[in-house]
Amino acid sequence: MSPPRIRRLHWGRLGDESNGPAAGTLFALWPEPIDSDPCFQAAGFCVFEDSDEQWHAEFDQLAAHLAVTLTAAAGALVDAAPATAVAGCWPRVRRRTLDPVEHLVFAAKDDQWLPCRLEFGSPVAAVLTASNGHPIFWIWLGSELAMRWPEHLHRFAALLPVIETPLQWSCLR
Repeated sequence: MSPPRIRRLHWGRLGDESNGPAAGTLFALWPEPIDSDPCFQAAGFCVFEDSDEQWHAEFDQLAAHLAVTLTAAAGALVDAAPATAVAGCWPRVRRRTLDPVEHLVFAAKDDQWLPCRLEFGSPVAAVLTASNGHPIFWIWLGSELAMRWPEHLHRFAALLPVIETPLQWSCLR
């Protein structure tokens, strides 16, 4: 068995943000390494390598794991925008309905997909978003869940090491 291609997770705290009437905190989570990306480079990230099938499989598993972990912490997935691609892209998947996690992965890997926003709990206690073809997950947690960020981060990472990495967020949002 080959060693994991995703070697660690990076995270950042963007600060307090409301989600409608609810107060909470926005965090970012992304793998190392990622494909060379001018937005990430401008933001100050510098660990780039070409991805391969194994990296993509691990990234897909990370997305699914995040959704499962947020469901356990915040409640069931209650809202997800329909998966939509810009006209003409990815004809092989246009003919079928994507589940919300597949849409999340496509939005994180390919800027031809419209942003994906998954909401968990009722009332909404957590939101998981990906967009613009950037392999970064934006995680909004309601105030109660945000206070337990280290615990959630440990669950998100599973066995991967994690590191807080400050970036110029305006380059990625």
